[in-house]
Amino acid sequence: MKQSYKDFEVIVVDNGSQDNSVNLALSHPLKPIVIKLEKNYGFARAVNLGIEKASSPLIALLNNDAFPDRNWLKNLLLSARAHPEMDFFASLVLRAEEQERIESAGVSWNLQARAEPLFENQVLSPFLKNYEVFLASGTAVLFRRALWEELGGFDEDYFAYLEDVGFFLKARIGGKRGMLVKEAVVYHFGARTELEDRRGKKPIESSQRVYLISRNRWWLVWE
Repeated sequence: MKQSYKDFEVIVVDNGSQDNSVNLALSHPLKPIVIKLEKNYGFARAVNLGIEKASSPLIALLNNDAFPDRNWLKNLLLSARAHPEMDFFASLVLRAEEQERIESAGVSWNLQARAEPLFENQVLSPFLKNYEVFLASGTAVLFRRALWEELGGFDEDYFAYLEDVGFFLKARIGGKRGMLVKEAVVYHFGARTELEDRRGKKPIESSQRVYLISRNRWWLVWE
């Protein structure tokens, strides 16, 4: 509602939630397209289903635990128009709990075949520049629909975690390019949906999250 750029459609894909999420979405003033799934099919399939319904040549993903700055979408679109040579555009993701600290400014790929968020945990610097990045985080990113179509969408076998890395890794292997848009800021409560707090203390790691990340790291290497 607060975005300075207004010409966009919202698509909400509900992965079998058990709360009031669907009713909230259906009654929202933005009048989003709501896709309700009968069970949790995972992030990758939900994203693919949402993009299939989209009518725009530019697609922006935003996690349900990420909150965009009012100029987030505007700055992504301006970069997409100014840089036709680029295929995807990474947001500057800051930690919602510590808004001066970076969660990711694009994503790199190290010698151990692991994705690493760039500048992770560093205090945001006024000297940060827009630059070409190797990968992007699916937390908040814009890409051209043509890229998604060319790659055949996100790999649904991943279910959740690292499917975004796999997607952008295939893009890079295919000669596609991406860049950071430091003006496109979002604040992210990392893994809030999956972290569980059963004792009223700090959230603990979900065993499913640990399993999926560990398994999917191997799948990235095998692919």
